[in-house]
Amino acid sequence: MRIAASITRQHVELAAFLWTLRDAESRQDPPHDDILEDIDARLEANLDGLSIAGGAAWPFILEQYEASPQKGELFVAAVHALRRREQQRIEQVIAFAGAGEGHEGLLGALAWLKPDALASTVRTWIASQDAFCRYLAASAYLGHGADPGPRLIPFLQDPDARVRAQGFRIAGRLRRADTLDRLRAGLGDADPDARLAAALACAAMSHTASALAPLKAAVISHSHDAAMALRAVLAALPAREARHWLGELADRPDTRALAVRGVGMLRRREDLPWLVRHMDDAAVAAPAAAAFLEIFGPVEDPDEYFYGDAERAAAALGVDAETLEGRIPIAMAFAALLVAGSR
Repeated sequence: MRIAASITRQHVELAAFLWTLRDAESRQDPPHDDILEDIDARLEANLDGLSIAGGAAWPFILEQYEASPQKGELFVAAVHALRRREQQRIEQVIAFAGAGEGHEGLLGALAWLKPDALASTVRTWIASQDAFCRYLAASAYLGHGADPGPRLIPFLQDPDARVRAQGFRIAGRLRRADTLDRLRAGLGDADPDARLAAALACAAMSHTASALAPLKAAVISHSHDAAMALRAVLAALPAREARHWLGELADRPDTRALAVRGVGMLRRREDLPWLVRHMDDAAVAAPAAAAFLEIFGPVEDPDEYFYGDAERAAAALGVDAETLEGRIPIAMAFAALLVAGSR
């Protein structure tokens, strides 16, 4: 099959860019569903173009990854290899990911592809002697919210901490009550990521009392899942205790932003004016907006409520653009929304 090199190369570049953009947008607090839908449609169109090109697209995919070994490029390679069930190329992708070169892209591909495209490959990974392959198998189940059935127990007992952590997450997401004893044992796991995953799973099944200590520790230490741990703690504590703990977090400069975000998780409408005032504080502006939106609800036109770029936001807040993270709110726009909502 003859293909147009320039068009194929463009499909590869655009697909890598779009998935990277999608990954960043999905991490926003909160993400914009309409933006994600638009990105997804454009991403799928470019991936379809590569599917049509078939095996002839692989040299262009490999060329792009070697030039820029990032997660978006690895996502494209993983989707193409897994869709075509080409074992040699799947192993090549795993080798790239195992070396730490954009491995998030491989996890993204596992979540993106339909289960029937993954089933045979995941079965081989489950039985693999390679811990990273077992981790990928667990990640595939987690990414689709699928129940591994009896295969979940080996994940929970795996000698590799990454596999155990994914197993704990699966158990929590599926509310697998039959795993509670193993989850409680996981609260003493030597690996902090696995320990937190077990604690979050216990909390998801309303067994939070024994998990409070590791959940609070994850918040204070700014763990990768600190926001999830914060939500679990606040859901478990009585209202007065929850507000007292948020006050303690707010007194610490390193956890103040999380405390502001936690105010939104309590969903008290009387906190709305306080949150709007904090949108002028560069250190907590983004979590203040996210907290406001959790209580008040989504806005119809986000572009009217958030600065379009970091430079404009920095100029308005009087700070260096490099210090800003996340989507920065326009405080006056939110204040107007608050006034309108009170009428």
